[in-house]
Amino acid sequence: MTKTFYVYEHWRPDTDLPFYVGKGCGRRARRLRSKRNPHHQNVVNKVLELGLCVEVRMVGGGMTEDQAFALEKERISFWKSLSVVLTNQNEGGEGGRSPNDETRAKIKAAAKKRGMPSDLWKKSPMTVAGVKHGPYPPERGLKISLAKKGKMSAESKEKIGAATRLRWTDPEYRLRHGLANRHTKSGSLITEGEMK
Repeated sequence: MTKTFYVYEHWRPDTDLPFYVGKGCGRRARRLRSKRNPHHQNVVNKVLELGLCVEVRMVGGGMTEDQAFALEKERISFWKSLSVVLTNQNEGGEGGRSPNDETRAKIKAAAKKRGMPSDLWKKSPMTVAGVKHGPYPPERGLKISLAKKGKMSAESKEKIGAATRLRWTDPEYRLRHGLANRHTKSGSLITEGEMK
């Protein structure tokens, strides 16, 4: 059985405009938090801060991957011709592959501005081979509960617990964090109907 693909758009309810056009299969359209670029994440976070949910609109379905790539590219061109700002990092039809030369030049200029050495502009062996390099301790990146297990005093644990409980008594804090965490483990947002 061959996979069928679809094209979708993520819309902002506050502006009633799309901010992303994508191609996918399965639950890709509804996964707002996994494998998305930082600009897309910022827009999603902004929408959530406003107490709204990102709207997912299906543009077409039941297509081959090549057909979906073509429609994605067409939709991106359409919205850009209307001066709609999208968070897509390329012109579509590339499936998240390497950015085009213009995007590469922008990334290189931004890195140079930050003072990043030119030898780091290229992919490091770490990203290519998946092997960790560097003078880091082996527990770096692990959850604190695993790396520091048994090293926190009971007094410290109680202070942290009391501070957390106090924060959750503030209605504004509860609302803000309740809205920001309305998503499932897969990363898709829970709609108002699913919450009830």
